[in-house]
Amino acid sequence: MKKGGKRFEIACYKNKVLSWRQKIEKDLDEVLQSETVFTNVSKGQVAKKEELLKCFGSDDQKKICVDILEKGELQVSDKERHANQEASVKEIASIVSDKCINPETQTPYTVTMIERAMKDLHFSLNPKRNNKQQALDVIKQLTEVMPIQRAQMKVRVTIPGKEAKKLKEKVVHLITIESETFDPDLTMVGLIEPGHFRTIEETVVGPTRDVEKMSLTEDFEGMALADGSPENKEALQRSLATYRYENALVKTELAATLERHTREIDELTHKYQAQVREVERQHSELESRLSGVQEKEGEQLRKIQQTNLQLQQKIKMLQEEAEEGVRIQEKLGEHKQQMEEQLQQTNLSHQAAMETLRGERNQLSETVDRLRGELEKERITSRELTTTLSTERHQYQLIKSRVTEVEQQCRVQLTTLEAEAAQLRQEREADNAAAARRVKELEKRIEEERNSTVEARQHVEAREVELERNAAEERQTHLSTSHQLTLQNAQLQEKIKTLEGKLRSLEEGRDRAVKEAETEVERATERLHQCERDRAVLEGRVAGLEGMEESLRRERQTTSTLRQDLHLQHTQVEQLSALTTQLYQTIQQLKDKASEMEKQSEAGKAERERLQQSRLQEVADLRMTHQEEVEQLRARVVALQAQISDRNTKYLDECTQLKQKVRTYARLIKKLRYRVELGGAEVERLAAQRAALEADCVPSASYVRLHTRLKDLTRRHNEFAAFIKGFGELQTAMPEILELTSCVEAVGQNLNRLEEEQKHCLSELESL
Repeated sequence: MKKGGKRFEIACYKNKVLSWRQKIEKDLDEVLQSETVFTNVSKGQVAKKEELLKCFGSDDQKKICVDILEKGELQVSDKERHANQEASVKEIASIVSDKCINPETQTPYTVTMIERAMKDLHFSLNPKRNNKQQALDVIKQLTEVMPIQRAQMKVRVTIPGKEAKKLKEKVVHLITIESETFDPDLTMVGLIEPGHFRTIEETVVGPTRDVEKMSLTEDFEGMALADGSPENKEALQRSLATYRYENALVKTELAATLERHTREIDELTHKYQAQVREVERQHSELESRLSGVQEKEGEQLRKIQQTNLQLQQKIKMLQEEAEEGVRIQEKLGEHKQQMEEQLQQTNLSHQAAMETLRGERNQLSETVDRLRGELEKERITSRELTTTLSTERHQYQLIKSRVTEVEQQCRVQLTTLEAEAAQLRQEREADNAAAARRVKELEKRIEEERNSTVEARQHVEAREVELERNAAEERQTHLSTSHQLTLQNAQLQEKIKTLEGKLRSLEEGRDRAVKEAETEVERATERLHQCERDRAVLEGRVAGLEGMEESLRRERQTTSTLRQDLHLQHTQVEQLSALTTQLYQTIQQLKDKASEMEKQSEAGKAERERLQQSRLQEVADLRMTHQEEVEQLRARVVALQAQISDRNTKYLDECTQLKQKVRTYARLIKKLRYRVELGGAEVERLAAQRAALEADCVPSASYVRLHTRLKDLTRRHNEFAAFIKGFGELQTAMPEILELTSCVEAVGQNLNRLEEEQKHCLSELESL
């Protein structure tokens, strides 16, 4: 990250940086290798506290590391950058394929066709913009090379009858209307461009107005619904369309996440394989070194065993001598005291030998301690030599960078001066050429003036000769007309004077032109002198440049001497390193090296175990993230399943209610028919009574009472007949209701099939 004219770097894990920026990784210790701000990580140069305070306003290294993590530039290799670019191009092509169609065939383009068209357009990615924005730009560019357009959106607009006329005028130019109903509210179904949906929604949506999105394409699958109630059909269509759209979104998200996870897993596997190979290589080196040390230890152990065998042989010899003394003591009792003395002497010699062996052992331990001290001293000296070598290398790098900077400055100055000299040479040559052209033009004009004056003089002389000849002829031929001749002679003299005046004016013009040419020549000479002075200045500059070149050569010679000195120092360091290696080889022959190598092997094993644990931890983290995403998708699928099950239960409840209503209506019809039959019998009985009463001539009051009762019964009979007729029509509509129930059952079967597909997708996710 560059800030305040300085460059700051941090050491971190590349894949963890991407997880941190995507808010997946929350632990900062898993992202950073160390909470230290560097100016150069590869050289180990740590940033100073003053620079941090100046650029960031704080010296809190953790806070600055977080700021660099979020806003800094990530160094990516060429292969990773190429892979990311290919993934972005594929994602952009898939977005364009999902959102666009061929207007001629009304079918979508494949992703490969879109990628080929993007290559023909020479499309270049912009890493500062997201893929959706670049996909919109690609759609605009593709319209120039192929027939393509955005897929239209099918919507349903519902407007109340009072506001229908006013709002329809505002939105009718944005919709291609397919169907329109006005009963009592205005309902329009049509196609719009996806960009017009927000405008229509802002114009139409209110407490009694609504805009409903039906699908993203003009062509969608409809379900085979019966000709039942249109409200149920529309509700089912809306629910199925939204479910299809959400299912498609879930599938695309699943595909994108699967592709991303496979990419991450491939990267992690490559990284871990490289680390495992490196650890195995180190382990093999350690094993080879350990085997060498073990061989040396084996040789030393063999030598010690040989010495032990020799000592055991001596001890056996002494024991044999003691046994011989005992036997002699048993045989010769009289020489017991002598043998006891000999035995004591042999014991004393044995003790002396043991003491000598103990002294040798102590000397060996002292030599081992002394060699250990020498080893520590040699290690300290080797560390000092490595530090001096690193400082010398740093100074060499500084000197090399300074020399390169000076060379670059000198080259830049030399190129600028050469360019100036070339420009001045060109200007001088141009001035010389212009002056030469001017002199040539002036000489040409002078020659033309001279030729014109000569021609004028010749013309005047010829005219005079002709006039004289004419005058002589006139004198000879016309002596009588002398007066006229004199007049003509006077006129001719006047003409001669005018011609002489013209000749003088021409000579004056020629003189002026000659003077102007002389002035131009003087100016050209002055310019030439100026060019010569500039040339002298340029020669001085060139001499300065030559001096700078000589100084540069001297600096190069000094740098070459410095390089030679550095080379000598390197040779000395190599000699010292060779001496240290020799010392190390001599020290390796001791037993303590085996323990050190064992410690190193144990450390390598611990490092390998730590790497394996970190790898397992990262894999576990990835699995946890994958499981979280799968759980989220499962929760979403469960929510969709709950919605579908709720709708299915609602539809089944409605069907059961309809069936119950049909059963109750059938029972009512039976009861009403029975009552109608009873009413008919009552009417017949009353009609018979009426006829009997009319025959018997009953009183008028009873007749009126019976007549009103008959009217009441006939009215009730007619009402029951109309009611029965309505129920008869309901019975005729029963097949439509049954068809609606069968349609609802088909919808339930489709929902069950979709649930099975979701379960299959979940099983695939779990397997992944």
